[in-house]
Amino acid sequence: MATYNVGVTNTNRLVRFLVQGNTGAQAANIFGIVSGPNGFYPRVGRTVTPTNNQLLAQLRTSLVVRGLSLYMPPAYVSLASDGNSNANGAIVIGWETDQFGLFFNNTWMSDTTQAKFLTTDIVDTVGTGGMSSVKTKNGLASMLSAIATRSYDGGVTGPFGALSTSGAIVLPSIMGGGTTSGAPSLNGGVDGTHTSGLAITLTT
Repeated sequence: MATYNVGVTNTNRLVRFLVQGNTGAQAANIFGIVSGPNGFYPRVGRTVTPTNNQLLAQLRTSLVVRGLSLYMPPAYVSLASDGNSNANGAIVIGWETDQFGLFFNNTWMSDTTQAKFLTTDIVDTVGTGGMSSVKTKNGLASMLSAIATRSYDGGVTGPFGALSTSGAIVLPSIMGGGTTSGAPSLNGGVDGTHTSGLAITLTT
């Protein structure tokens, strides 16, 4: 064998991002993973009869993961504590991507003191396709803001942003259509950038 072509420098690696409540909206149990009924081998530790608040935590997890999966499916999702050590106040999402991924910071190659991966809108300065200007598409932060208006009762309440202020949030019919009581609000820190009440940052 003349060469060895697999190593830590040329294999796909997970790039992880932390999603948590924005400033003013951090709290425990914003997120959750509730394993529902399964027709196959039983899942150990599943919540058999989750409360409405637990269902909301699962719904928030599912919607965030789905909302951030626009360009590629995640390879890793886990519950985490937020920046204020609130249990289940955050989730970590990982994509198996590195220098050739969507979130790679093109200027990092010439200045490695910068963040290697970005959550800002993606500016394509390479594949312009003959256009006279660069192309820009939503980055992770913008995709996170886009879920702010998700609602299951016609825009009165919702899992994110200003619609979650009361803590009494109507769940979708597939989850029984119940209403939460005293659920964590994600309205804090809404500033035009974090309209969902959530923030996303690169993590290790």
